[in-house]
Amino acid sequence: TIPDVRVRQAINKAINRPQILDGFLNGNGGIIDGFITSYSPFYDESVIPVAYDPDEAKALLEAAEWTQDNPLAFKINSGDPTFVKAANVVVEQLREVGIEASVTTLDINSLLQSANTNDFDLLAVQYTMVPVDPYPDVSWLVTGTPEFPNWVKYSSDEMNAYVDAVRAVEDGDTQSLIKAYGDIDRLVQQDVPVISLYVISPLGVVADRLHSAVPSPYGFLLNVHQWQLD
Repeated sequence: TIPDVRVRQAINKAINRPQILDGFLNGNGGIIDGFITSYSPFYDESVIPVAYDPDEAKALLEAAEWTQDNPLAFKINSGDPTFVKAANVVVEQLREVGIEASVTTLDINSLLQSANTNDFDLLAVQYTMVPVDPYPDVSWLVTGTPEFPNWVKYSSDEMNAYVDAVRAVEDGDTQSLIKAYGDIDRLVQQDVPVISLYVISPLGVVADRLHSAVPSPYGFLLNVHQWQLD
């Protein structure tokens, strides 16, 4: 819940997301801004993730006349040890551009309580997006009004219109959905109501005797009719 968009943009540029993905997940994932990954049929390849740029982050903070009396409260889920380690790297990278933050680990119920009461400056939740129809999650996370705020107290008539455009697309019109979700992701880059640190690729372990079994975000058994066992 950081009100100045320039500070939110600075935070996004201050985090070296590719380094975190490679260092903690061995590169098994991707970097996106917004909600649509390359696994989705609605993925817009023209939406290029914001690059790591600490110098630009410092310039944005200077323009915002950034000062702070206390570290930002960065609340995360204690049940994800990989993300706990990554969060500490994020804090160090923020410090390098002039933002002090302090990590607090909470169990998931306490974390969600903090989210529901807006009791945080920064908050990370490991979120699972439905690749077939992400509309309900996207709508929940970024639409809102001052009277009915979302977790991050973000309200934008432009964003609300983009989300409404998704709902108005007729079934089967994939190209219109690609454009609509692309508009949403670009506005996320501009306004930074949320930051995606990384997305995780689907992983699985398969015996050598089993062929054609491939992990998929749509379910491991998606192509079970094609499996072959030696």
